[in-house]
Amino acid sequence: MPSSDSITIRPEKFVQGGLTLAHHEGQAVFVHGALPGELVQAEIRRERSGHRFAVVTDVLEPSAERKPPDCSIFPQCGGCSFRHIDYAKEIEIKRELLREHRHLEPELERLEFFTADPDGYRHHARLHRTDATVGFFALWTEELIQLPESGCLQLAPELNAALLATKPPASEFSLYLTTDRQVIESSEKNKEIDFKLQTPDRSFSWPYRPGLFFQANRFLIGPWLAYIDDLLAGSPRNALELFCGSGLIGGYVRKNLRSYTGVESYGASLEQARLNFKRSGLEGRFLLRDLYQKKGIAGLGDMRSDLWIVNPPRAGMKEPLCHEANRSKISEMIYSSCNPQTLNRDIGLLKKGGFTVAGLAAFDFFPRTPHMEMVVHLKR
Repeated sequence: MPSSDSITIRPEKFVQGGLTLAHHEGQAVFVHGALPGELVQAEIRRERSGHRFAVVTDVLEPSAERKPPDCSIFPQCGGCSFRHIDYAKEIEIKRELLREHRHLEPELERLEFFTADPDGYRHHARLHRTDATVGFFALWTEELIQLPESGCLQLAPELNAALLATKPPASEFSLYLTTDRQVIESSEKNKEIDFKLQTPDRSFSWPYRPGLFFQANRFLIGPWLAYIDDLLAGSPRNALELFCGSGLIGGYVRKNLRSYTGVESYGASLEQARLNFKRSGLEGRFLLRDLYQKKGIAGLGDMRSDLWIVNPPRAGMKEPLCHEANRSKISEMIYSSCNPQTLNRDIGLLKKGGFTVAGLAAFDFFPRTPHMEMVVHLKR
């Protein structure tokens, strides 16, 4: 029997965030776990002025495109959005939703889209625990959803095995998988996670430590780095990498650069970048600056550089940093973004400085979720 905060609705279309849009009693309802055209029972989880958010509890009239979810806690768990459709359909939806971004839409005919195995791709993950439960939070609530006995389909098998074998002491913890299949917990701060890439013509190793940012998709990091590296083939540039983290991109492409300067706001990441460059015999200069503050941005445009490589958090570059790029003398930018919305905004700002899009690619770093990584090559 439906509860008092349960409604029957028929979603109309997919929208951003992996949700579908429906209407009920004059209000927009954003629904997790539904497909367009279905009749579903959904539980209201959050209310705002003029709209609500709901999670499917029962499918009354299923879509022909619906498939049985391959995870027993979908859609209650907030970790995935697309466990009820084929992966090919998920990519189709992601491509189509990019058309809603004004500055990206004209470029999408030449979009390259990179995918890999949609399961077992995460080589690190952050989880939560109570005395009896280990898992992820339910969407829009503080309720912790227990993982299935087999673990999370996003995680590498070794991480799932470690979850079964250990009882982490903290209420929030992370697990990391090394290239040689060892599992390190977030409490082991002094241990390094050695990430390695091996191709027929190259061996590349780039360690990082628990707590430092590192891309999560172990299957697509290699193609992502190779794509950026290919953009730099030819004439060597003087490069400034902003939000450089542990120096992963810069370290991989350094052979194609005349000079390299990495800028990062988190000191521990910057120290790891310095250490990695030194170990690899690479030359580089490193600056600790907050790239969201006026003081941290000041003077970047005056530094000797032909090229900016930018890999910001979901907030993007933001207006002040875009303005600094526009006033600089750089002729080229490679912008890697995990948020198409802020990427679209920033492209609009950079166009005012004469930049145009020379190429773009999408990397499905986060299968079964609404997120992806995009790389845009800008020139002027």
